Amino acid sequence: MSNKSRHRRLLFMMGLVLFSLLGSIWISSNNGMTVYADSKTNITQNGTGSGTVINQQEEPQVSTVNSNTTDNTSSSDDQTSQKQVTNTEAQPRAPAEQNNTSMDRSMSSSMLSERPNSVNNSSNSVGHDVSSNITSLTASPESINDGGKTTVRVNFDEHAQKIVSGDTITVNWNNSGTVYGQGYQKNIDLNIRGVNVGTLSVTTNKAVFTFNSNINDMENVTGWGEFDLEGRNLANTSDENTGSFSIYSGGQQTYVSVKKGKTGSKSPFYYKTGDMLPSDTDHVRWFLNINNEKGYVSDRIYIKDQIQPGQTLDKGSFDITVDGYRPNHFYGSNAIENFESAYPGSSITINVSTGDITVVIPQDQAQLNRFSILYRTSVDDYNQPTFENHSQAWYTENNRPAVEGKEFDYSVSNVNANGGVDGKNQTKVSVIKEWDDNNNSARLRPDSIKVQLYANGLLTGKAVTLNSANNWQYTWSGLVKNAKGSRIAYTVKEVSIPNGYRSITTVNGNDIVIKNIYNQTINISGTKTWNDNNNQDGIRPSSIT
Repeated sequence: MSNKSRHRRLLFMMGLVLFSLLGSIWISSNNGMTVYADSKTNITQNGTGSGTVINQQEEPQVSTVNSNTTDNTSSSDDQTSQKQVTNTEAQPRAPAEQNNTSMDRSMSSSMLSERPNSVNNSSNSVGHDVSSNITSLTASPESINDGGKTTVRVNFDEHAQKIVSGDTITVNWNNSGTVYGQGYQKNIDLNIRGVNVGTLSVTTNKAVFTFNSNINDMENVTGWGEFDLEGRNLANTSDENTGSFSIYSGGQQTYVSVKKGKTGSKSPFYYKTGDMLPSDTDHVRWFLNINNEKGYVSDRIYIKDQIQPGQTLDKGSFDITVDGYRPNHFYGSNAIENFESAYPGSSITINVSTGDITVVIPQDQAQLNRFSILYRTSVDDYNQPTFENHSQAWYTENNRPAVEGKEFDYSVSNVNANGGVDGKNQTKVSVIKEWDDNNNSARLRPDSIKVQLYANGLLTGKAVTLNSANNWQYTWSGLVKNAKGSRIAYTVKEVSIPNGYRSITTVNGNDIVIKNIYNQTINISGTKTWNDNNNQDGIRPSSIT
């Protein structure tokens, strides 16, 4: 092999070694390093060559605690979930409706962080949780029976931070387990003097105040909200039991105790009851519970029902359950027809226009059977405090006196949900006219002048006349102070400056002073005297100025 070939081979091998060495260095220096496409992430490298991410400033995450669940339970489930006036144990809710409250609650607490120090205008629409602005959180009454209601009251202001567009205040409560609360679904507008600034939305597991861009123009905001919760106690015991659930937000917390009565006592032959589901506040449920002990009867059963004002019968809502020696279940649009066919001689007659319902069950069909008839009414008057339903019954239990037309009336309280917000977004501007004309010595001062108000340079309203009758001054009150988050600049100008005057305007807070100064004209005459020996040198000018 020639020297030239050896030289070429040596250079080639040295190149391979150098290339391999450089590749190893590159791989080692990048081993384990993670680069984030985020300008807010700082990356440092430790001594081993592996990358470590530090000071990663993540944007605050908006967390929805206890996401809403929709009650898709069929009409047959409505029948078993009624809260009877007897001590029959209530059925637990379906597992799909339950949430891990303890986990949600700890998450909610950790999420209530302060607003970041740097928030640009565009991020305001995203909003932050400002529940720290809550000043009080109460529930009344604090003790209820299973299925009873308590009213939650929330008060807030801006003591912790200013409320801006997109901000929310969230109130949570325990919504799972054996003792819990359920909110009645409602949406309430929040207005300040006719201007909508947000909404209060109540669902089964939380209540949320959400504010829109109109809140940006308000100052010293205060507000409140009220809504009802249903308390449930599903303790697995036949003895009396009392438990409690908590309502919490923004560092505030209150408790409601719920008592479940002792079970096992005998039920009345007939009773009427009703309720309103938290997930459906547009309807009232009514229950006719007949022959509850499944006993013998000596005659037919005859029941009359009268729906009172503020609600309308939903004729397709009937759900009929028969329990006893001939059990059955009917629901849907043909529930009544199918019931009458299965139990000959029985009838359910309805009149939607009058709200009258008549139920007839012959003796042979009523024996040893318990009947529960559920139907709904649609709410017509949402401001009505209670919904009434009247009922009369005729029946004869075996070996007992006949009951003739005994009244079994029942009422259901409407759901309370309300709220309000107050804040200031008004200002006033005063104009004062002053004259500097030696008490009108020239007799040129006009009897009146007109001034015009401008908002951010744009003409606002009509021109106003100033004269001696109003002491040459006027005040515009009730003016909008802020618009789209910025202070409005108000100015006042004279429509025309009087002849012979000039105008000077000064501003002191909300007071604007327009001073007219008279341009006085003075005639001065003079004589030029020359002391140049009658211009003996011939240099006197022909004129001077």
